[in-house]
Amino acid sequence: MPINVTIPEVGESIKEGVLAEWSRADGDLVARDEPLLVLETDKITMNVNAAQAGRLKILVPAGTTVQIELYKGGIFASLISSSAPNTGSYSWTVPALQTVGGDYRIRISSVANPAVFDTSNANFTIELVPEIRISSPNGGEHWKRGSTHELTWVATGPTGSSVKIELYKAGLLDNTISADAPNTGSYLWDIPADQTAGADYRIKVTDTSDPAVSDSSDADVSIGGQAIADFDGDGKTDIAVWRQDTGFWYILRSYDAGVTARRRSG
Repeated sequence: MPINVTIPEVGESIKEGVLAEWSRADGDLVARDEPLLVLETDKITMNVNAAQAGRLKILVPAGTTVQIELYKGGIFASLISSSAPNTGSYSWTVPALQTVGGDYRIRISSVANPAVFDTSNANFTIELVPEIRISSPNGGEHWKRGSTHELTWVATGPTGSSVKIELYKAGLLDNTISADAPNTGSYLWDIPADQTAGADYRIKVTDTSDPAVSDSSDADVSIGGQAIADFDGDGKTDIAVWRQDTGFWYILRSYDAGVTARRRSG
């Protein structure tokens, strides 16, 4: 029964290696743990030993490389690598702008002898990665309490039909604006008049069908400005303004004698 030679783990930062040389000849009898080949990477050179005793059958000559190509609909699409080490594996990062489709195949051929090649037996699919990106607020906005603002985002790829919209303050969940908003890319939010003032707010939008797909504002948003509410609990309506320079709300209250102001912490 054939036994494949398995390359051991050589570290997360090492992605490729070259079979530099075979330590034994084709057809040789080898003992368990006897050196079989020398593997070279850009960081280390190591011996790979036989996992079991047996007779060596060399299928891959030392030092060979392969060409890796991508085909779409039977037509050449791009060259993935013109000279990849013939180690049996290759790490490929699919380009972000790669055309989506379900008719892709990979073709691998020997650089030394292009007549030696193989192609995927069946098609595979390249699709958009589901993603949500917040457009507004995305940092630097200054919104007033009691006002209405449009929250906007862009959803790409196979995202769900609804999203959860949350408000965070200083990195902690403040409240859920909507648990099940239509994934249309916009939502009108009525900021509560008694929303705690602050300059450390962010919005988070999450796909309800896949919580791993989400986005948050890139930077902090301020909520302050004028608001109308009963700030001091005396049963009367107060008009207040937020002073960014002092970090306090100022309550304005009308009297017959005019308007006075006193400071109130946000």
